[in-house]
Amino acid sequence: MPVADTSILLLALDAALVALCAVAALIDWRRGILPDACNALIASVGLAASYVAGTDLVWRLVDTGIVLGLLLLLRLAYRHLRGHNGLGLGDVKFLAAATLRLGLAGLNILLLAACLTGLVEIGLRRMRGEEVTRRSALRFGPHLALGLVLALVLERAALSGL
Repeated sequence: MPVADTSILLLALDAALVALCAVAALIDWRRGILPDACNALIASVGLAASYVAGTDLVWRLVDTGIVLGLLLLLRLAYRHLRGHNGLGLGDVKFLAAATLRLGLAGLNILLLAACLTGLVEIGLRRMRGEEVTRRSALRFGPHLALGLVLALVLERAALSGL
């Protein structure tokens, strides 16, 4: 496939990921769940984009397995220590799906953006007078989705030399 065709296809796949992120964020914001169907589509499109970008898919799958395993261990440890879940399975699946596109190297931007925007949400909730405690629920899916979009934008900017 010529380079121009590859670039256009990768751009189209990344645009599809952005659209899927918007859908996932909206559903999680309204219903408090990241649907398996959204996560599966993000995983599929992300894997296809990695293939088109020429990524070694074996290593990308290894990265994803590492992320999935570590997050499941973190979820289990938190539940053991606190007696309740602190990280939803939808969030775990979303991060694993995002890793198929970003790899371990891109996940740091996603997580940084998600954590920072999550903290902003908590701050805004507190400023509105809402009581926020360590037992308060935070729908993290919209923050993860925003993080994935930001990581894609920054990756594209880095590749174009900006």
